[in-house]
Amino acid sequence: MSRSFEDYVASTVRVISESKIIYHKLNQKCGFLVVGSDSVLKFLTNEEIQQIVISQESLNECQENR
Repeated sequence: MSRSFEDYVASTVRVISESKIIYHKLNQKCGFLVVGSDSVLKFLTNEEIQQIVISQESLNECQENR
């Protein structure tokens, strides 16, 4: 977690403190945006991530079930 906040104190115990930031221009064709750490995403293919996202209920359905 400390990497995502550029925690230089944690670097003293060998936690990498510099984040990798990638920019992508989004448009109307983009159905969703997934943000995650490499420690999670390295175990999932793009297809698996897509299936996880599209299998979830819509926001309206989630709000109705509250």
